[in-house]
Amino acid sequence: MEGPDLSETLRDGLSLVAAGFVLTTVVGGLLGSFLQTRLWRYQWEAERSSKLTDAARSIFEDVSGLMDRRLFRLSQLHLWIVRSDPDRIAISITAYRGVMREWNDSINRNLSLLQFYFGTEIREAFDFGVGKKFVDTGALAERLYRNIPIVDEILAAKVEAEIVALRAEVYQYNLVLLRRMDQLQRLSRPRFFRPSDTIP
Repeated sequence: MEGPDLSETLRDGLSLVAAGFVLTTVVGGLLGSFLQTRLWRYQWEAERSSKLTDAARSIFEDVSGLMDRRLFRLSQLHLWIVRSDPDRIAISITAYRGVMREWNDSINRNLSLLQFYFGTEIREAFDFGVGKKFVDTGALAERLYRNIPIVDEILAAKVEAEIVALRAEVYQYNLVLLRRMDQLQRLSRPRFFRPSDTIP
């Protein structure tokens, strides 16, 4: 009985080595490509998330700052009317109307950005909630201003009460925006709010 042909055994061995090399190369290449693609996707998502979160933070700062400026100018106008100081009244009404122009010039932009980054409910809470309260309280303060030099004490007290309530509402609205910012950062998905979402 003859033993196995040495050349055939060698050929089989080389075939197995070649097949193993090819499989290792192909599988290794595919695995490496898959992992590299996942890494690139992760980096892209992280960068995109960071940019969108930064943009949302910028919107929060713009809207919050604008509310603070308007509230402060409104408080100053009320204060100097009640104290019957003509010079300071003139300065404060000019400053108040300046921030009103800034508010009106940016209202559609701010509403659109609140909708895009924070959702429908946040935008509506600004448009029909705190924003409307600014308009209503401002109208009362303008009525108070038009009556000078007579100070309508009942109207002045009403304006003061509305300013106090408005200050609390601005504070609460800022807290809601900050909670949403925290959710954006934790979930790393800046556009996950839908119209059905509720304010926590």
